[in-house]
Amino acid sequence: MAFQQQKFVAGMVSVQRRCTSTRQSMAAWMRLVAYIGLLGILRSYFSCLKPFLMPFKYNVDRRHKFNKAEYKVTNWALYNESLRRRGDIAIWVDASIANGWFAPAGKHRGRPCIFSELAIETCLIARSVFGLALRQAQGFMRSIFTFMGLLLPVPDCSTLSRTAGGLKLSPAKSKGQRAPAALVIDSTGLKVFGAGEWQETKYGVKRKRRKWRKLHLGLDLDTGEILCSELTEDNVSDPTVVSDLLDQVEGSVATFLGDGAYDGEPTRREIANRYDGVEIVVPPSRSSAAVGCLETACWQGLCGA
Repeated sequence: MAFQQQKFVAGMVSVQRRCTSTRQSMAAWMRLVAYIGLLGILRSYFSCLKPFLMPFKYNVDRRHKFNKAEYKVTNWALYNESLRRRGDIAIWVDASIANGWFAPAGKHRGRPCIFSELAIETCLIARSVFGLALRQAQGFMRSIFTFMGLLLPVPDCSTLSRTAGGLKLSPAKSKGQRAPAALVIDSTGLKVFGAGEWQETKYGVKRKRRKWRKLHLGLDLDTGEILCSELTEDNVSDPTVVSDLLDQVEGSVATFLGDGAYDGEPTRREIANRYDGVEIVVPPSRSSAAVGCLETACWQGLCGA
């Protein structure tokens, strides 16, 4: 009897274990189904948000509305020759440079100079244009003279390095009498970077006071040529630099243009005293107000009188 009871208890335990494993498997399957349904919901949700999350793909289906233009080469010989000409180098030495290559006889005691300032400037210009070192610039000029058949010596690297500091550059060639310029003057701020900026970025030290400089520029509105420039402290106002900028301008000025910072009687008087018949185009500042007859006319226009 005891044996049958033990067998019955063992059977009940095994049945209970089977039911527990079945419940666990069913719960796992239900969780899997729930995960799949959740993924489907999230997929549909993100598909609706796709145009907002990736706006560059919003019109991807109709982006290529127009066919891309195709250019066909019909004359291959001419096309190949144009590609070859892109690598051509046409360099020549003017006769004036060849004649003025050597320095004139000096009146001072000691060893005279061999090369003129024109020769040093020519070598330095070639170095600057082609991005060469001093020895490479010497070899470059020597090869040019060899190709052209000119029996001219070339300054060595030591001569170029020694005379480059005190070299007086030749003035730029004038393009004739320049027409009256349309002068535009404005200023911009320049931030000075130093050890404080590096320490702040590297180690997160306390921010120091930034150093600023103000760059004043004046250019010709028609040609885009910079006619004057001045670098000052950041606390220097714009109207106080007008006289220094105008001292650098060569030739006459027909029109002066500036922003509201240059509005004022001293600036207008300075420009009018320098150039006759100049047109000053400066908008009034924000703090300016109409006075006198102009104010009366404005009020009458507003009131409809």
